[in-house]
Amino acid sequence: MIDKIKTIRNIGPFDSSNGGSNLNFARLTLIYAENGRGKTMLSNILRSLATGDASLIEARYRLGASYTPHVVIESNSSNTPTIFQNGNWTNSLEDIAVFDDIFVDQNVYSGLDVEPAHRQNLLNLIIGSHGVKLSKRLEESVKKIKEHNDTLREKGNKIPQSIRGMLSVEDFCALRADPDIDNNILNAERGLKTFQDKDKVLNTPNIDVLNLPDIDTHSLNKLLKRDLPDLDSTAVKLVQNHFTSLRDGGEKWVAEGMNLMLSDETCPFCAQLLDSSSVFSHYRYYFSEEYNELKLDILAANDKFIQGHSGDEAANFERQIRVLNERLQFWSQFCDIPEISIDTESIVADWRNARNSVESALKEKQSAPLDSRPLSKDARNATAHFKKHFRKIKAVNRLLHNTIAVINGIKERQPGGDLQTLEDILNRLKATKARYSPEIAPLCDEYIRETKAKAKTEQERDAARDALNNYSANIFPRYEEKVNNYLKAFNAGFQLKSIRQHGLGTGSGSICNYQVLINNYPIPIAGGTSKPNQPSFRTTLSAGDRNSLAFAFFMATLDVEDPPLSNKIVVIDDPINSLDEHRSLTTVQEIRRLVSRYNQVLVLSHNKPFLCNVWENADKKKRVALALSRVNDASDLVSWDVNRDCIEEHDKRNESLIHYLNAPSPDKQRQVAESIRPHLEKFLRVSYPRYFPPGTLLGNFLNSCEQALKNSKPILNSADLNDLSDIKGYANKFHHDTNPAWESENINDIELCGFINRTLAFVRRPI
Repeated sequence: MIDKIKTIRNIGPFDSSNGGSNLNFARLTLIYAENGRGKTMLSNILRSLATGDASLIEARYRLGASYTPHVVIESNSSNTPTIFQNGNWTNSLEDIAVFDDIFVDQNVYSGLDVEPAHRQNLLNLIIGSHGVKLSKRLEESVKKIKEHNDTLREKGNKIPQSIRGMLSVEDFCALRADPDIDNNILNAERGLKTFQDKDKVLNTPNIDVLNLPDIDTHSLNKLLKRDLPDLDSTAVKLVQNHFTSLRDGGEKWVAEGMNLMLSDETCPFCAQLLDSSSVFSHYRYYFSEEYNELKLDILAANDKFIQGHSGDEAANFERQIRVLNERLQFWSQFCDIPEISIDTESIVADWRNARNSVESALKEKQSAPLDSRPLSKDARNATAHFKKHFRKIKAVNRLLHNTIAVINGIKERQPGGDLQTLEDILNRLKATKARYSPEIAPLCDEYIRETKAKAKTEQERDAARDALNNYSANIFPRYEEKVNNYLKAFNAGFQLKSIRQHGLGTGSGSICNYQVLINNYPIPIAGGTSKPNQPSFRTTLSAGDRNSLAFAFFMATLDVEDPPLSNKIVVIDDPINSLDEHRSLTTVQEIRRLVSRYNQVLVLSHNKPFLCNVWENADKKKRVALALSRVNDASDLVSWDVNRDCIEEHDKRNESLIHYLNAPSPDKQRQVAESIRPHLEKFLRVSYPRYFPPGTLLGNFLNSCEQALKNSKPILNSADLNDLSDIKGYANKFHHDTNPAWESENINDIELCGFINRTLAFVRRPI
């Protein structure tokens, strides 16, 4: 609570005001000021004290002053005075609510229009400090999400589209790592290639294994070593020499003769016995079956070797190698091809050497079948070199067998789907590889971190929105009800409808929308200039209506504030003007209720009757009246004898009663009827101050008079007491405390004039 305003210097009409240093404020403090005496400046000082806004004071720096603005205020919330000096307050009193022109201009309307800024500020008033915190939390989340989006856009632009393909940045960064990516890309490329070249795949022959004949050195050596133990080589030589002496065909001729030889072994030519012929015994062994078989085996081996290892076979092998390489090159587009390195030139050369060595050995064997002549060392070396090649080719063929199976599978199983699907699969795999490349992976990781941060902020935004929605769902209906109750009490003639929050969580600031309901016709208050010839805030509400609406907003804000404002200081600067006189009594009543609810209520006004009405019936222990008075050419805070000014108001009411009797006016009936009771109360307060002190009700005074009359210590005689009681009974019909329907109570002119005469007669009676 504010205890004193000790000093106001160099601000507006205040030069060096120290009058308040000895004037204590009370729970209800009334401050009267004529126009131009500094009432508005004083409310600005209190608003600045609440908000810390120094411009409210500095903008009203007193012209011609030698020093800067200076204010000293004492409050029970601080052990030391609160001082404004050098553009700053030493501390602030945040629990101050101020109704003044600034409140109206900032939160309700300016001039004749309601702007978006008004509706945004009004929203903050409605939802209160807790709601503002929720709203700020939501707006901060929305703002932060926008910052996330800007950052994501910036980070996303660093990831080239050329490597993302058709993927968005989000989808690209979300690709999962593939540990076998290179192999999968290769398979996808082959699958696509197979699909594109399916005709070639089906029509291109498979590969063949290589055909390189072996040299069976073991069998060769066995043949080359064969002989006939019973056939002497010397004898064979003699026989062969004999054949030579028989010229060409000698051996054949002798062989035929051996077939014609008789069983008794006589010569087929001379029939002589042959057992005595030395050469015949040699013939018998020479032309034996074993010998012939040996020669045939040597001949067959020679023919077989020549057939398998001829020059044509070598050329064919070279052709196999060439064809194999061509087909391997083709099929390498579609499957894994083993690495095969074949030195054809070396193979053919070693093959030739081995072939020549073997052929030479067989020829020698043919020339001397009975000689045991195994392969020479050179021949063995030559065949050994060749057999190395043979073993390598055999190993190559094993690899080729597996490849043949793979190629057959490719031919049998063509890839399914369509070309676009296969291309998409390949592009996605390539994008995956690029995603985890050393250059791009850090960029994607940063993008993902920012995405996760955004998701977290979005969760915070959603939670804040839900909290604010839940809070608003309760606060807005309550606020609308409170405003309409006040408008009804102020006889405003209109109500509000559909007070709602608009633009929740858009990031551009939420606002409050509402409608003015006149004769059940809703008029939206959307801000800005209204359409021509259309009802609007500007055209449907009078100045008094707009002021009533602003004050209803302020009062409703106090009612719905959460948490309760028991520690609040309420400052009300001129809540009524000349156009609002019809709601003066209601305003007084509401201010009195504020005093019972809040820590302190300060009312500033240039309207003495209004302040007098507030003063009346207020707890005299909790009220004080001050005034801003002229001191030389400046203003200062002084004490105000409000009771004296209130008594002067009694004279005005007396004139209005007399004027009505002389010139009755239907428009004045209710005002005159309502003034009868306060006119009596003022008279009794002055006439019987001992029994009717300030704050006393008329009913209490009557009770005191009746009791005094019974005790033979009358205050009023019996006739006067009855008369006063009758007048009170009539006057109570037009008093809010005694008749709920006082505003609509029927008034009869003759009856009213009768009670006016009785009232005037009563106040003129001798004491």
